[in-house]
Amino acid sequence: MGRVEQPVGPPADSPEKEWEEWLREALKRYLSPRGAKARAAREAAISFAWLSHFLHGRRDARELLDMSIARLGIEEVRERYNWARDFYRSFDGEGELWDQRNDLMDLLRLGRHSEAWGMAYGLLPEMWGLIIAKGRRLAPWFRPLFVETVLATEGLFAEKGDLGPLSLFQTWAWRAFRDISREEFAAYLKRSGSEMDVETLRQHMLLSLKGAEAMLYQNLGAWRRAWEIRAEILESPLKGPASLIHYHRLGARVGQLLVLPRLPRFSIREALRLIHEIRGDLGRDWPSEPWLPDAERMRLETEFYANRGLLMAYARYGGDWIRDAERMVWINRDLEPRISSPLLKCSFYRAWADYLWHRDPPGWRESVEVLDRALAVAGESGLTSQRLKIAGEIRMVLVKAKDPAGLPLLQRFAEERGLLQEKSLLMIRRG
Repeated sequence: MGRVEQPVGPPADSPEKEWEEWLREALKRYLSPRGAKARAAREAAISFAWLSHFLHGRRDARELLDMSIARLGIEEVRERYNWARDFYRSFDGEGELWDQRNDLMDLLRLGRHSEAWGMAYGLLPEMWGLIIAKGRRLAPWFRPLFVETVLATEGLFAEKGDLGPLSLFQTWAWRAFRDISREEFAAYLKRSGSEMDVETLRQHMLLSLKGAEAMLYQNLGAWRRAWEIRAEILESPLKGPASLIHYHRLGARVGQLLVLPRLPRFSIREALRLIHEIRGDLGRDWPSEPWLPDAERMRLETEFYANRGLLMAYARYGGDWIRDAERMVWINRDLEPRISSPLLKCSFYRAWADYLWHRDPPGWRESVEVLDRALAVAGESGLTSQRLKIAGEIRMVLVKAKDPAGLPLLQRFAEERGLLQEKSLLMIRRG
C-alpha cells in the first residue's frame, strides 16, 4: 500500500489557518489581472502551479503566508488585528468602536481624506479582531456596522492605491455580511436611527458590496471581471424600493461604460446604448431617500463621470468618432467648475489626454499640459492612485505610439516629474 500524504499546514482552528483562508481569498482578487499570478510566482521564487494550487485551496502552504502578507502590503493591518483579537477576548469594545467609526464618518463628510485613511487603517482590523474574538457574544448591531464601515472607506484605499489592504478588507466584509441575521440588521437600524427596513438595508448592502468589488477589479485592471459583476447587478431580478434598484443599476451602467473601451473588440454601439440608458436614469424623479445621496449632486457627478467613459470610448474607437470625443471634452469642461471631487477631475484629465494621444496628429504638447493639471490635483488631494495610473498610461503610450514625433516631449515630461520610476498599482506599498 502506498504512503498516504498527510495534510501540510497549520491546524484548522489556529490563527495561521484563519489568515491562510483570508489571504487566499484576498490574493485571488488581487492577482486577478492577466499575468499577475505568474509575476508573483517569479518574485517569490516558487512555481506558478504551486501558487495556483494555494489560491484554489488545493494546497496548504505555510511558506506562502509571509509572501502573501508582504505581497498585499498588510503587515501593519495584521499587527493591529492580532492586538485587537487578544485584547477584546477579555474587554468589551463595541461602544468605543462605534464612536470611533462616527469620528471616521465625520472626517469623510469634511473631506479630510488623508486623516480618514490613516484612521481606517487602524479601525478596520480592530473591528474585525473584535468580531473574531467575541464570536456569539458580539453585540448584535456590530457586524452590519463593520460592513458599512468597509463600504464607506473603500474609496480611501482606492485613492491611495492601497489595493492589497482593500482586497483583504473586502474579504472580511463579505464574510461578515454572510453571517448577519435579520435580528442583527434590525438591531443596527434601531441603534443608528435609520428609517430603512431590514430587507432594504440587506439589499442595499449586498449591491454595494458587489459594486465595491467591481470597482476593485477595475482599479486592478481586471476589466472583464468588473464588467461581469456589473452585468450581474443589471441582469439579476432585484427586490426593494424602485429608487434603490434604479440607483444601483445606474452605478452599474456607468461602471460598464468606464471599462468598456478596455475590453477586446468593444462596440461603440454598446457605449452609445449605455450612455442613452444612463441619461434616461438621470432624468428620473429621484425621491429623497436615506440610502440616496443628494439628487442634484448625484446627477451632476454621474453625468460628468459617464461623459468621461464615452470620451474614452470615442478615442479608442477612432475614425470619425474622434470629432465626437472633442465635443465630450468641451461638455465636461463646462461642467467642471461645478465638480468638487478631485478624483473625478483627475479621471477626466486622464481621459482627455488619452483622446489627445489618439487624435491625428496626436496632441502631444496639449496632453502634457492636461496631465500637469491632473498631477497638481492629485498631489494636492493625496490621490496616489491617479499619479500611478498616469505613469502607467504614459509608459504604455511610449511603447505603442504610432507617431513618434512627439514622444521626446512626453518622455521628457515623464522624466522631469519622476513618473517613469513609479511602480504599478499591483506593486505599491504603504509609505
